[in-house]
Amino acid sequence: MRKTWLLIIIILFFSANLNADDINLPPELLWWIFEIKKINPNVEINKFAFSSKQTVKFNGNFYQRVLTYPVFMRWNYSGNTVGYYDYGRTQPKRLPSGKYSIGGDFDDASTLLIADRKGKVIYGDDFGLSEGLDSICWLTDSVLIGVGISIDNAKIDLSIIKYSINFNNKTVEKSIYIYKNAFDNDKRDFIRLNWFEHRTDYFEIIK
Repeated sequence: MRKTWLLIIIILFFSANLNADDINLPPELLWWIFEIKKINPNVEINKFAFSSKQTVKFNGNFYQRVLTYPVFMRWNYSGNTVGYYDYGRTQPKRLPSGKYSIGGDFDDASTLLIADRKGKVIYGDDFGLSEGLDSICWLTDSVLIGVGISIDNAKIDLSIIKYSINFNNKTVEKSIYIYKNAFDNDKRDFIRLNWFEHRTDYFEIIK
């Protein structure tokens, strides 16, 4: 009986350590949490639960595509790699005002690309039609943090994704943390979760 209780305590201990208490959300992404709190003030980073983890090898042939528009590129602190989020595999359209609109075929999956200075893609992460990243930011030279949503029936689930890049082993470890049923899907239009919606210096949002 004592061994059983000891086993339960150990399981609970490790489960607790897999929770989002260990997530270090960059200050540049706190606006995302603040937006969500406008419709659900109960959402907190430490309430995200660990969902899954996987490690994949670099794949230089994942994408053969020219990376354009520097506004989408976020170099890490050493400037060796780039976090590139391709919205629906589309390019922004320049408007008469000199700004851009985000358009194109949004039925296509959104994609995160990580590439080197020469534009060679070393990692790609595709998202389905019902999910995707709203924004992503470098935490350190080798760690990217992404935030996003997924649609589960009429509910919205929130995701925090940690991408740990190992340049020695040439792998990316992807850890996902989830907050289930954060709000109803019909409330999505009341908040601005996409990063470009907050960059009015670059973009005009056309709905």
